[in-house]
Amino acid sequence: MGNELTQVKKVAVIGAGTMGIGIAATSAMAGFTLIVKDVNEELLARGRKGLRKISENGVTRGKVADSIARTAVDTLAFTI
Repeated sequence: MGNELTQVKKVAVIGAGTMGIGIAATSAMAGFTLIVKDVNEELLARGRKGLRKISENGVTRGKVADSIARTAVDTLAFTI
């Protein structure tokens, strides 16, 4: 079971709610390329806001470097 996970390069998250955006944030900060999909633009906007909040909190608490958090926010793709 060891090396199979290192082969994952892209992650898709279906749903930009609390759980989905948490998974997306964690995966993006770990260096994965991400796509977040939801049913409408309003839900995606909430997800973007949640991602920024998670990233800012991680930096404030010293859990993640500012550059990593910014890259995660900037590179995440959102789509309907």
